[in-house]
Amino acid sequence: MSALAQTYSYTTYNTSNSEIGSNYVADIKTDANGLLWLATYNGVSTFNGTTFTNYNTTNSGIASNSIIKIQIDGLGRKWIASQLNGIIMYNGTTWTNYTTSNSGLPTNEINDIAVDGQNNLWIATDLGLTKFNGTTWSNYTSVINLNSVATDTNNGVWVTNGGVLYKFNGTDYNFIAQGTQKILRIANNTIYLQGSDSLVTVTTSGTNLAFIYQSTSCLAGYNPNAVDVDSNTKVWIGFNGSGLQNFTDCTTYTRNNTNLGLPDDYFSAVRTQSSGTIWLGTLQLGLVKMSPSAGLPGCFQKVNAGSLHSVAIKTDGTLWAWGVNTSGQLGNGTTTNRSTPKQIGTGNNWKEIAGGSNHTIAQKTDGTLWAWGANSGQLGNGTNTEQHIPVQVGTGTDWKTFDTGMYHTVAIKNNGTLWAWGLNPYGQLGTGNTTTSLVPVQIGTATNWLAVQCGQDFTIALKTDGTLWAWGSNTYGTIGDATNTNRLIPTQVGTASNWQSLGVGALHVTALKTDGTLWAWGYNANGQLGDGTTANKNIPTQIGTAANWQTLASGGNHTLAIKSNGTLWTWGRNQYGQLGNGSTTNSSVPVQIGNLTNWKAITAGISHTFALKTDGTVSTWGLNLYGQLGDGSTVDKNVPTALACPTLGVDDFTMSKNSLKAYPNPVNDKLIISLDQKISLVSVYNLLGQEVLSKTINANEGTLDFSGLASGVYLIKVNSNDETKTVKVIKK
Repeated sequence: MSALAQTYSYTTYNTSNSEIGSNYVADIKTDANGLLWLATYNGVSTFNGTTFTNYNTTNSGIASNSIIKIQIDGLGRKWIASQLNGIIMYNGTTWTNYTTSNSGLPTNEINDIAVDGQNNLWIATDLGLTKFNGTTWSNYTSVINLNSVATDTNNGVWVTNGGVLYKFNGTDYNFIAQGTQKILRIANNTIYLQGSDSLVTVTTSGTNLAFIYQSTSCLAGYNPNAVDVDSNTKVWIGFNGSGLQNFTDCTTYTRNNTNLGLPDDYFSAVRTQSSGTIWLGTLQLGLVKMSPSAGLPGCFQKVNAGSLHSVAIKTDGTLWAWGVNTSGQLGNGTTTNRSTPKQIGTGNNWKEIAGGSNHTIAQKTDGTLWAWGANSGQLGNGTNTEQHIPVQVGTGTDWKTFDTGMYHTVAIKNNGTLWAWGLNPYGQLGTGNTTTSLVPVQIGTATNWLAVQCGQDFTIALKTDGTLWAWGSNTYGTIGDATNTNRLIPTQVGTASNWQSLGVGALHVTALKTDGTLWAWGYNANGQLGDGTTANKNIPTQIGTAANWQTLASGGNHTLAIKSNGTLWTWGRNQYGQLGNGSTTNSSVPVQIGNLTNWKAITAGISHTFALKTDGTVSTWGLNLYGQLGDGSTVDKNVPTALACPTLGVDDFTMSKNSLKAYPNPVNDKLIISLDQKISLVSVYNLLGQEVLSKTINANEGTLDFSGLASGVYLIKVNSNDETKTVKVIKK
């Protein structure tokens, strides 16, 4: 189960609920003071977060109301491109209008503008490229019909004429690439362009040209309309009809999956801010503000359930696990079960997780893959030796996504190739044989694999073309090919090409199509397919008629799903309360859990369940024999029960032969931290797991100022020589 590391609240400003000048926002820029400047079809609007100020032909010296672009130069001057009435410059006091009648402009019809680091203005028109240095106008007409212009950090000037990208060399143009419609953004030495049905990228040195298509990547749509790159180098794309996408993380925001937080899916402008706020211009519905939610109360960004254990990543990137640990699957160096989350190591760069039967697979932000726990080959490290701490899988740094079953693991690399390892008695690796592999082996030669999930001893995978493929054990019809014959290689499930996402259980499969319909097949003795029967199915079978399903997850013999309205539904086996409906009675049809509409993500183990809400809080229920719910008990739960954010586990941290002291305790203002070896860093956390204070010490003793903290209990995390120790302190 994965949820966004950052959730957002949404505010739309339009002419009905604010003083914004127009509902069409063509461009958004931010000046040095953080003031927004908006290009609209009713002049220019500014917004300081509270008040809109509008400049148009009736109340200012601006020459036109039809504004298509704004640029702000190094002197703070605003250069404004009108659609039909030339260029306007505003210096904070005076509006200056440049047209063919009073300047060197070759035409009043402006297509695009840019400014460089020397405060030169560059103008793209149908008659060519124009440069204005504040005094002199220069026209370059060897290439005409220019529809976009942009400058890089080296003051290089780039233009397109609707089909070709050129770099201007000072007097003429150097051809760079074809198939480029317009420049969307230049950032970090990369040019982002709109292609005819793709996103195009090329470096500012003119190399590494790439056409990125929706069919061969996670690109959300075929018509990118605006791009910005945030302070964390994440690429944000506004589409004409496909919403907003964080392309770096392959996360898409649409009107439907934000529960109408976004007013629609058509965006003309995107502007990110270092605060994490995102501003969107729409074609007809005004300005949208996406505000990052502060302080997620639950502090989890991802949770995943193994068979009888659980693993999670907090928003600070640290990795935590709990539940059964007989094979070291918790990764903490022991085989002791845990009923509360315990941190795995001290790393804070964990990105993705998958819990297996008695093992765990995880990925770091550097693209490396790690595994630990039971090992019949599923750890992929070339041995079948059990591992109690994370061990790297090979040396690759290009893993994209992965999942793991009972004894096998399957993963996709960034280049779209498919790899598998582990036990293979039923052909679940897809290698064409039943031979075990202790290391990753490539499956076929296809490079368009998009997503994969593993059942107990079979595998389901989705290609970028929307087709679905399956292989491995088929005893209960999990391959979905109308037979019960095992398959040793990927076998297409039917002929449909509109599959969107998967929810694979131990012996059954659920999947969503792009039309929002839900389909299921495989083992059904407990009603886990949701079709109202307990008969197995060996072909995809539609579940009900609803077309608003959004997210799926399957456990051992139960299934969960979230609809686009944020409601949660469960069905199947319920012996331990894993359906969360307050009973232990099985259900063969989807049953809504409560009436909340803010469920975001779901995951399930053999008989336990987790669900994450949009506010970052996690609820859990079902079997808890080994503490896999993480609530500090071993008592089963049959209704959603809040899982507290894990604290740093004061009694879990030891530092050999070193005595940590924190005094006075309770503390009023100054807290002294001492250790009989050098302290590198001290961090203070509240009981929500949020860091509220940190200080570099680089000595055996240091002082922390608690005077600004509220009264309460805090955890002090002390780092020294790659070891960590934690002590609890009370602030008076």
